[in-house]
Amino acid sequence: MVDEKEGRRVAIVHPDLGLGGAERLVVDAALGLQERGHKVVIYTAYRDVQRCFPEVRPRHLGGSVSCTLVNTYVPRSVLGRFHALCTVIQCVILALYVCVNASRVDVAFCDIVSAPALIFRMFGIPCIFYCHFPDQMLADSIRVSHAKLAEVDSSLVAVSKRFGRLVYRAFVDRLERFAISRATCVAVNSQFTARMFSEVYPDLLRGHERKEPIVVYPAVNIRPSVGHDASLTSRLWATFAEEMFPLVKDPILLVSLNRFEKKKNVALAVRALHAIRSSDSLVPNKQLRDSIVLLIAGGYDDRLEENKQTLHNVRQLISELRLEAFVGVELNFDESKRISILRAARALLYTPSSEHFGIVPLEAMAAGVPVIAVDSGGPRETVQDQATGFLCPAEPAAFAQAAARLVVDQKLAEELGKRGRERAQSLFSVDALGTALEGLVHECCDAKLARTATKPSSRKKQS
Repeated sequence: MVDEKEGRRVAIVHPDLGLGGAERLVVDAALGLQERGHKVVIYTAYRDVQRCFPEVRPRHLGGSVSCTLVNTYVPRSVLGRFHALCTVIQCVILALYVCVNASRVDVAFCDIVSAPALIFRMFGIPCIFYCHFPDQMLADSIRVSHAKLAEVDSSLVAVSKRFGRLVYRAFVDRLERFAISRATCVAVNSQFTARMFSEVYPDLLRGHERKEPIVVYPAVNIRPSVGHDASLTSRLWATFAEEMFPLVKDPILLVSLNRFEKKKNVALAVRALHAIRSSDSLVPNKQLRDSIVLLIAGGYDDRLEENKQTLHNVRQLISELRLEAFVGVELNFDESKRISILRAARALLYTPSSEHFGIVPLEAMAAGVPVIAVDSGGPRETVQDQATGFLCPAEPAAFAQAAARLVVDQKLAEELGKRGRERAQSLFSVDALGTALEGLVHECCDAKLARTATKPSSRKKQS
């Protein structure tokens, strides 16, 4: 029997340690469990030390979380297709690697793909599956778009391709459903995702002790925002601003932090800035209006066609609206630059609709920056309208009006930012995440002990 005082050994399986919200969740989960005395190792198929969070870099580069890089020999896609299946296979291989090579694993943790839960169940290892959003719901939107295409192109080749895609998605969806049912417990990132999960999988957890997924909010690390030297980050921003906006004196910064993906709708932020600059009434003072700038920054992966296309479209829109002097684009910045950007920002413009949770608003709130977000999905649970920011329709005019209020009234921006920071500290800290996950870890271990204890009695009854 394992002594709980020694801590549990937790294996985390995640396919690609990039710079997204899912990766931040995995890193914070590891940190939160480590702080409670548990031994955590992240197993991944890909990690670029130049494009990952500092905690998961190698130890000699300052990393604080143990990571094992496994060569799965599986590409990200085959001829630009089968991304989901390739990721599933990668994660299955990672799970098999853990089961065969790790000396002892008390609990496994996986997200993004549920298939590892099936492997861990086969090897008798309890598993927590963390659902960012039901993949089947994302696939349903693809099916709808295919149905619309069918109305336009009904040729035999086109119909065959669509049929093949539907069969492929049906297989992936059924695999996901079955694998989730094999997980020991299921966690989700928000009440919004919990509702979507129950809608897609109404009876999936029927045989579990918990009939519904448990909400475990992602965390935001408050400490970097506190610990970095204020004068240093201020100088870093001043230097960066001179390079990015050389024609603007004393810029007032609006910032958009997102991966370069179509669903993030970064164009909304660009059009909002254009709406402010095109109106004399939103910011009547012309000098003040001319000082407003927008920085679009985020993770960029040139291996992904969607990233490249989205970046191209954003730059094209900036050019069409003649905003080159007032909109800057920054790719794959480091932690110190992120903190300096947030500390300098008057507001964060968070533009995705129906976002599952959204870690970026929390990062802004932790830095004392008010958030302007679309009034849907996860931000409804993190951003308090009129208290820590504004929830708006996904329209340039609405975002422009909210941003203009914060530009004109700096005291209002400071007050909203202060409340946001207090909210982030109290509800969304790494400590809170670690406490919640530790409870699930012990719950999984208890469930394994209960199963083990019932096996001998069931054999006696059979004899």
